[in-house]
Amino acid sequence: MQPSLGRTNLPLEIVCEIVEEIVAGDISEHGPNSKAPWRDLDGVSRASKTLRSVAMRYWLQNLAIQEDTDWKFLARRSDLCQYVRQIRIMRYDAFLNLFHLFPLLKRTHLCFLTFSEHVCSRLDWLPPTLQELEIALPDITDTFILSTISTRFPRLKSLRLVHSRAWCSPRTPEVQ
Repeated sequence: MQPSLGRTNLPLEIVCEIVEEIVAGDISEHGPNSKAPWRDLDGVSRASKTLRSVAMRYWLQNLAIQEDTDWKFLARRSDLCQYVRQIRIMRYDAFLNLFHLFPLLKRTHLCFLTFSEHVCSRLDWLPPTLQELEIALPDITDTFILSTISTRFPRLKSLRLVHSRAWCSPRTPEVQ
């Protein structure tokens, strides 16, 4: 028997589709790389425990971490790390200060590191389950870095190394 969703008898799969559509939002309104604001999900998430769980699962799939404070919610509720599939980390200090959460990101398959400071000495903190990795580096031809990446991430299918001095590039070097 499926969990109750309050007064509705909709199958959980349909409810998940509805919540996913809300989270995805209108791409023309939010842009292709962003999601709908939490206020769009707030009412749904308060309707029932099941709807809150579904909303949180979809909301946490794609995270962008710019400051240490962006981690606080996950630091308090580390059980929610299981929902993170993609993570973008913009600052090295945010990466350093909450590295203890990385072992909990076992289902994360895509990671963007948009800083270059000492990133290669910290790759062992990232989950080895990564399938896609993008890193901003000052020297994208460093064979030690490439060797470290190939050893650490056996499931890696896509690697994008972006020259960290380039502000904007229509194409990034990609190794697959």
